[in-house]
Amino acid sequence: QDNAMLCQALGENYLTLNSSKCKFMLVSRKKSSLEFPKVRINGVEVETVFSYKYLGVLLSSDLSWSAHVKMITTKARRVLGLIYRRFYRHLSSCKLLSLYVAQVRPILEYGAVVWDPFLKKDRLLLECTQKFAL
Repeated sequence: QDNAMLCQALGENYLTLNSSKCKFMLVSRKKSSLEFPKVRINGVEVETVFSYKYLGVLLSSDLSWSAHVKMITTKARRVLGLIYRRFYRHLSSCKLLSLYVAQVRPILEYGAVVWDPFLKKDRLLLECTQKFAL
């Protein structure tokens, strides 16, 4: 019923939804598995996902930020490896620090206001990545 109302409101305003780009994620902190309802837009079933990357932040259905922290630390370590392989022998430590501040820290800090890590394991993972760089 809600889907029909949504489709009607979109039609009245000359808007459309691309059902192939739409995702459905049920957000809950419950430990037991939940029954996912079938969601359809214009007769096409919408894909159900458990996590989704939105504006560079990985949102998960259990409201945990661990997957996001792991994703950004992996990306930061990849960039660090590139910096050290390419520039370690040729630049001073001051220049390497400038590269770290310009290229790696933004990866680690992007959206931190939203996902601020409150689990100890997430904080340790971030701190280990920063210590590895310095």
